[in-house]
Amino acid sequence: MSGIEIKKGLVVSRDDVDELSNTALTSTSTALLNPRSSGFLGLFPNEEQKLSNAHHLKELEQGFQYRHEALKLAISTKLQSVEEMCNHVLVTGKGNIRRQRQEFFATERLALEQKLDNIIDLFNNDIEKRYGKLDDISHPKLRELEENRLDKKVQSFHDMIDQLIGEFTNIINEGVKK
Repeated sequence: MSGIEIKKGLVVSRDDVDELSNTALTSTSTALLNPRSSGFLGLFPNEEQKLSNAHHLKELEQGFQYRHEALKLAISTKLQSVEEMCNHVLVTGKGNIRRQRQEFFATERLALEQKLDNIIDLFNNDIEKRYGKLDDISHPKLRELEENRLDKKVQSFHDMIDQLIGEFTNIINEGVKK
């Protein structure tokens, strides 16, 4: 039998609360409805009957108060239990989603870097050939213009690569906008 703590130090079992409520209700209703037990047709009770009725009414009120406190405690316990379950689901769900997200971005970042490395290698091979052909240009002004163009092309290409990696990294930091 589990007890219900109504107030500090006062523990009452559910059966005791039910029995007290039923006893108070039965005895009070019997006294109030039975004309033989109270004065003239129950309309004019004597002092003893008034005291008895007051006692029965007090018992009835206490029974209802105890039952009310027990219900409040039971509801509070259920709410705490539901809150704990919801917190558990939320924490485990968030953990799983974050793990999947981190794995996805790490895998995608690695794949992106490998593809960019291949593209950079192709670009560098082409640029080295072009820089090698500069010696074939005999006119100094044309050679200087072509060298400047190749320098700008190299700088622009590497800036673009840095920008692409930065944009991918920024995706990780983006959140869902409400």
